Amino acid sequence: MKIILLVLSFLFISSCSKISLGYKFGDWIISSKVRKFIRFQGQDLKRFDKVVDEHIAWHKEKVLPEVLKLNNSIISDIDKMDDKKVKDYFERIRNIYHKSVLTVIPKISPLLARINGIQLDRLTKKLYAGNERIEDQIKVRRDELIKEKKDQYLLNLKEWFGSVNEKQRETLDSVFNKLFINPKARLARRSVRIRNFLNCYDEENIGKRTSAIESVLIKNWSLSDRYSDWRKEFLSFMVKFLKDLDADQKQFFTDTLNNYQKEIKSIVSTLDN
Repeated sequence: MKIILLVLSFLFISSCSKISLGYKFGDWIISSKVRKFIRFQGQDLKRFDKVVDEHIAWHKEKVLPEVLKLNNSIISDIDKMDDKKVKDYFERIRNIYHKSVLTVIPKISPLLARINGIQLDRLTKKLYAGNERIEDQIKVRRDELIKEKKDQYLLNLKEWFGSVNEKQRETLDSVFNKLFINPKARLARRSVRIRNFLNCYDEENIGKRTSAIESVLIKNWSLSDRYSDWRKEFLSFMVKFLKDLDADQKQFFTDTLNNYQKEIKSIVSTLDN
C-alpha cells in the first residue's frame, strides 16, 4: 500500500518544474496512479475523490508553509552546514514527509477495508509485481547494480547542485558500498509489509478490518528514533559533500530552491482566493 500513501501524501511532487502542475491537476494525477492498484466504484469512488480533495487542500494549507520555512532556513545556512545542522534538516524533512503520509491513513483505511474480492486480487497482484522487479535486481551482478545506483545518486545530486566535483565523487566512491542497500534486504522487508497488510483482510468484521489496516499502515510509516546504519552513513556523506561545495554549486542550489519557493508561494497564495 506504499504507492497509495505516497501519491496521497503529495509531498513528493517536489521538482520545481512540476509542483504547480502537480497541484493544478492533483486530483487527476492521484486518481490515475491509484487506479493502477485499486479501482474504487460507486460511493467509495466519491469518498475517495473527497479524501483526495481534502488532503490536497490540507497539504496546501499546512504542509507547504512548513516547506517554505524549511527552504528559507536551508538557503540561509548553506555556508554553515555541519553535522548538527545536516542532522536537524534531515529530521525536519523526515517529519514533513511522514506527517503528510500519516495524516491520510485514517481517511483511506475505511475505503481500503471495503474493497471486494476482485479488487483485493488486483491489489495483491500489483503489490507482488513490485517484488518481482526487486527479484530481477537480485539477478544482476552486484558491481553492476552498485554502478547503476551510484549513477542515480550522481544524477540526483546534479539536479540540485548542477554538478559534482572530483572531491565529492571521491567521497561518494569511498562510502557507496555502505550506502548501497542490498535488494535481498529490500525484498525481505517489503514482503513482510505486504503480508502484514494483506493479513488484515482475514478479519471479516469491517470495523475491525479498518482498525487493523490503519494500525499496520501507521506502524509501517511512523518515525523511528533510532538511526539505521544507512542513515548515519548518508548523513556523514552529505556533511562532507556540502562542505566541498564550490561557489557555482552553492549558487545553483540556491537558485533551484528560490525557484521552488516561488512555485510554492504561488500555490499557497491561492488559499485566499
